[in-house]
Amino acid sequence: MLPDVKTDTTISCLKHAIEGAQETIRAYDTKAEIIGILLTLAIGITNVTCYQHNTAFAKCIILSSWIVALITIAILGLVLHPKKDPFKNIVLGNYIPSGTYFLSDLSSSPQNTVTILAEKAINTDWVSELMYENMKLSAIRDYKHCWFTLALKLTGITILLIASSIIIGSL
Repeated sequence: MLPDVKTDTTISCLKHAIEGAQETIRAYDTKAEIIGILLTLAIGITNVTCYQHNTAFAKCIILSSWIVALITIAILGLVLHPKKDPFKNIVLGNYIPSGTYFLSDLSSSPQNTVTILAEKAINTDWVSELMYENMKLSAIRDYKHCWFTLALKLTGITILLIASSIIIGSL
């Protein structure tokens, strides 16, 4: 039996798309962790400078920066650990996901043996299965992108408030 070149190409392209989405998701997670650490350090540093400010206005601005930074850290938490299922709205059409590409809850069912899962893999419509996984990862990537963009904007506001408080406090 000759291999189906069109199907093989489709599967190869879908695997590349999945890998790209996974890399982007990991990049958002890494960037969110770094920004979270830097904001935590900024809050700690401004805690020391807050007591050096003479004016109540400068202290008020620094307090505002802490509040914005804490909100930003909470949003970064949503990037790292989304609370809702971002792919529950994927329209499946007639396809029923086999879950062969991403195995989960292996020990929860006695039917999850190597033999049964191997048979399931042989009978899987891999183009549909990979497309489903690609759609799930794309939904996760888009969700993380929205929260990360908001966190990045709030980080800018936090830095602006910190700089303002330092400038006003030194006057």
